[in-house]
Amino acid sequence: MQSSELTAEKEKASGYFDAKNLIIIAMILAVSGFFFLPVVILVLAGLIPALVASIVDDDKHRSLTTCVFLSNMAGVLPFVVELIQDGFDISESFMILTRPTVWLGILVASAVGWGLYLFIPPIVVKGVRAKARMKIANIEAKQRKLVDTWGLEVMPPAYREQQKKE
Repeated sequence: MQSSELTAEKEKASGYFDAKNLIIIAMILAVSGFFFLPVVILVLAGLIPALVASIVDDDKHRSLTTCVFLSNMAGVLPFVVELIQDGFDISESFMILTRPTVWLGILVASAVGWGLYLFIPPIVVKGVRAKARMKIANIEAKQRKLVDTWGLEVMPPAYREQQKKE
């Protein structure tokens, strides 16, 4: 491989969490934390399940992290709106975080993300297998029709022997 190809492979392998991106994320969090501290406190506390999913996710495509983060964010978002409507204050942020129903909503939303990650792929696999079986059955029906029309000569020799045995 050439050095440019190696560099491209390293960039692909490092993903989103290389040093450059981490510095950018830290700067964005610092600036937003300065201006929107109550929201940052609420969001960071609420996204703990997504952080845990990110730690245990060893998939190259980070599917678990994506599922849990998006559903977890959907669980945190109503409380962010509530924070903005009720008073944009740090004490209000902590008051929201002390309510058990808030944590129930956040954790149920992250559980939905885990459920999507665990249960959707097997359903998709079953659908793809069923489609493949239907395609095979369709091809075999067309093959039988050809054999009925043209005779066994249109089949490869190995299949002819198998048909004669049946």
